[in-house]
Amino acid sequence: LTTQEYVEARDRIQRITRADGIDRLASEHRLDAIVGPTGMAARPIDLVGGDSGGGGSTAGYAALSGYPSLTVPMGYIHGLPVGLGFYGGAWTEAALLRYGYAYEQASRLRRPPAFEAGADIPWDGRPVRPS
Repeated sequence: LTTQEYVEARDRIQRITRADGIDRLASEHRLDAIVGPTGMAARPIDLVGGDSGGGGSTAGYAALSGYPSLTVPMGYIHGLPVGLGFYGGAWTEAALLRYGYAYEQASRLRRPPAFEAGADIPWDGRPVRPS
């Protein structure tokens, strides 16, 4: 954590995601928060090939910056959950919690977790292999 290479990489990533990223976007567009899908829809794990991985996530920007983020249920695709992410600059945790709570109360999309025998996804029975 103290090598020159690590410190330089950390500083570059934080500049890109903070001052040149989240902070700039929020300032230029007068945003209290950035809201968008947290990532792709959840995928079932193939018992032979494992998790296919892949896909991007908007949560990565907040994670790399060290800034707060919050994900709440946004709905379901083929029975699998999709999250809505709320992201903000430094010290916006309280506001993000208020926004997320207000969205959850208005949408009522959260369902209690349940063990499902399988997802409602069109599948031909062959193992899914990472591409």
